[in-house]
Amino acid sequence: DVNAGRIRGLTVEREGNEPVVPSLHIVADEAVYDSARSGWSLRDGYLRLFAGRDVERTFAFEELRPTTFTETPEQLLAQPKEPEEMTYG
Repeated sequence: DVNAGRIRGLTVEREGNEPVVPSLHIVADEAVYDSARSGWSLRDGYLRLFAGRDVERTFAFEELRPTTFTETPEQLLAQPKEPEEMTYG
């Protein structure tokens, strides 16, 4: 719901370069956007961390505030541009 700044049933994956940069898999029941701090609060979920061969950790959380997930609700719903619509900056 863009107007309420809420996402229900969120899954986030980030491919890393183990073991230097771990891969992440996050599942949350809900995410709420806080415009005052320009970030999201993920609620009631778990985070799986893959830090190399046979190294996996799972953490349950009530609330998680990822610092790099800063897109606004409107940005998440934006339609991707076609290659011919893109320009070099």
